Amino acid sequence: MSEQIIKTINELQLVSVMNKTKWRSLAEGIQSEDGLFPMVREKIIGTVEKPTGFSGYDWECLRLGSTSYIEWLEIDPIQKTRIGSLVSEKETDCSEAIKRILVKYNIPYTIEGNCFRIWGYISSDNRPDFV
Repeated sequence: MSEQIIKTINELQLVSVMNKTKWRSLAEGIQSEDGLFPMVREKIIGTVEKPTGFSGYDWECLRLGSTSYIEWLEIDPIQKTRIGSLVSEKETDCSEAIKRILVKYNIPYTIEGNCFRIWGYISSDNRPDFV
């Protein structure tokens, strides 16, 4: 973990919810599900601006890389498949598959709108009610 991340965690008085093993298990669980390619967005520790929109995610990088900078990660369970320019996207609800992975690996999460939010860190100002 970088000195800057440690400094920010201490300044914001954040408490870790996830560890590297749980992040790795989440990534492996998502990768092992055939046809599951959820859109994701993440909030980086210490950033004040709102995260950008949802996009594809590099689960292999999450599995092998550093996860110490992730304040939270949201997974959109509605998978959209482009069919054509004149036809609406096909929507597939993958909520059950995602929920199964979260429960299997005992990963704490909340529901934010229709998304699953996996918390990397929480603070005394932000204590979510985990599902």
